[in-house]
Order: sequence, then structure tokens, then C-alpha cells
Amino acid sequence: VGEYRIVATESMTRLQAEARFTLTAPGYVPVRSVLNPFPERASERWPAAKMTSEEFLRELRRLRAIYEASYEGLEAKYMLSYYLNVPFRPENRHAVMRRLQRTQWAPHLKAVAEAIRNGERFYLLGEDLNTDPATGIRIDPFACAEPRAFIKQLSRMAAQRPRILKSEGITFNVLRIGGGALVTSDASVDRAAYHSSDFIAWQRKLKKALRELFAE
Repeated sequence: VGEYRIVATESMTRLQAEARFTLTAPGYVPVRSVLNPFPERASERWPAAKMTSEEFLRELRRLRAIYEASYEGLEAKYMLSYYLNVPFRPENRHAVMRRLQRTQWAPHLKAVAEAIRNGERFYLLGEDLNTDPATGIRIDPFACAEPRAFIKQLSRMAAQRPRILKSEGITFNVLRIGGGALVTSDASVDRAAYHSSDFIAWQRKLKKALRELFAE
């Protein structure tokens, strides 16, 4: 009961629309069938995906390979954009993150820690953490993954805190375990790029920054 204002913001263009309405108490409480008279559709059910730890690590390695690759032309946008669903690129960032975000991460904590200890690096950048970098709003409503909670658990397990490091104007949180590291950042290619050339330039900048972070 009361007056309410709703503001909708498009995540990429930041265009906004708003509406105001007054909510009053009904004289009766309608039964559920009145509010939802149609049976649930299969598309409304999003069961969590089940992965083995090896499958989970495979997806993290695919994500790493995307960031470390060198794309040209439209391929840069196809592969790097978090929001771009490209059916003929089933291994692009969008597809990889949909699979990762719709599975539970906690069961794979030890496997990820061991892989990092053995020298692997994994990257979670921008929207990979399932929050909009500018607003902190949750992105995928069907996600069951909690990346930030996972990172905290990993940090506790390793008895290490992530270090805040800057390179090429990008701020990173680097959690080192043994010979490897988990690198996270709010840096978003989708907020920095529109044309393919923008994606290419962003990736080159990212790769240069990562080389500087891990230079011996």
C-alpha cells in the first residue's frame, strides 16, 4: 500500500523509462489461480546445470582462452561480448558464462584451488561476476552461481587475500595460490566497446595489462 515509482534502465545504453502508480489494499485476497490462470511453461523452469569439477574447469579454461586470444574484425565482438548471443559461436564468452552462471560453484572449490596452485590462471572480468559493474545490479535472474562468495571461500581456503593491482588504467584483484592466480576486475568490455575495433583495442589493452601484472 502506498505510492511507488519504477525506473527501468537498459544495461548497455543506460536509457531509462519510469512509471508511477498507487497501490491500495484489496478488499479480498485472490486465490493463486486467479493471479496465474495458466499452467507453468517449460521455459519458465530453469534447473541448475550439473557439472563435474573437470567440466567446470574446462569452462574456466575456455573463458581464459577467450581473453588471451587475438581476434580480428567481427570475431572480436562475437567472442568477447557478455551480452551477445551468437548461435554459431557456442564457445563465445556469452555461452561460456551462461553455462557457468547457471551451475553451483561451491562443489568445485577444491578443484579450482588445486588447479591454481599448480600454476593455472583464471579470469573473471566485468559481468562474469553476474553484476553490472556500474550499478551493482544482478544481471542473470536465472543464475544460481555466487562468484563473489566463491572468491571469498577460495581466499579463506588459501589463507590469502586478493591484492589490488593497477595496470593500463585497469584495477584488478589478484588472488595468488601457489604458482597461479585468480584475477578479477570490474573492467567491462561491453561498457568500453561498441564497434569491432573497440573490442579489439580493449582486448589488446587487457592483454598488455595482464602481461605487466605477471611480469617476472
